[in-house]
Amino acid sequence: MLLFHNKNWFRLLESDKGESFPGKDAVYRFLNHSGYAWRRFLSLRSSSTIDKVQPLTGGHRVYVFIVDDSMFERNRGKAVELLSRFKDHATGCYYKGFRMLTLGLSGLLIRFW
Repeated sequence: MLLFHNKNWFRLLESDKGESFPGKDAVYRFLNHSGYAWRRFLSLRSSSTIDKVQPLTGGHRVYVFIVDDSMFERNRGKAVELLSRFKDHATGCYYKGFRMLTLGLSGLLIRFW
């Protein structure tokens, strides 16, 4: 979300909401740690999302996660945090930008006749 608000982590920590977030070093250690169980992290985040949404809906719903791994192309800016060079396998071209992992939740209504 910081990318879309044209802010970096440093500016977020300087704001009024900064005390409720972890420090910059902790975030970078988390992102750069290759041994972290990312699948477990995503599963825990998914289950906490379901727990928050489930009381708002009826009991006859089946929940479906929609996971999207999209590209956000940004070919300008040398000093942008976490800007990387990726290969688009669909076109075979390289681009600078970000990989966005989006997790969506959809509740399907099931009726029993």
